Amino acid sequence: MKTLIRQGAVSDYGKRETCRQPEACYWIVYDRAGNIKAILGKGQTIRKNFKTGRVDSLANYQGKGYAGIWFQIKEQ
Repeated sequence: MKTLIRQGAVSDYGKRETCRQPEACYWIVYDRAGNIKAILGKGQTIRKNFKTGRVDSLANYQGKGYAGIWFQIKEQ
């Protein structure tokens, strides 16, 4: 992520607990073993899961042994 920030592609990122506007962020969700389970687009309750191509929700990955990193893409 630090490289993407230096390149200007990502404006900010952080751990789940540091996110102030979850609906405005993309999310990478991973399990305890570090396996990426979802890459979610922006949205309130309904989001696109770019890994599966299906509709998904961040709520599906809360409190079930998953962790997440949020990020914001620098929009032009």
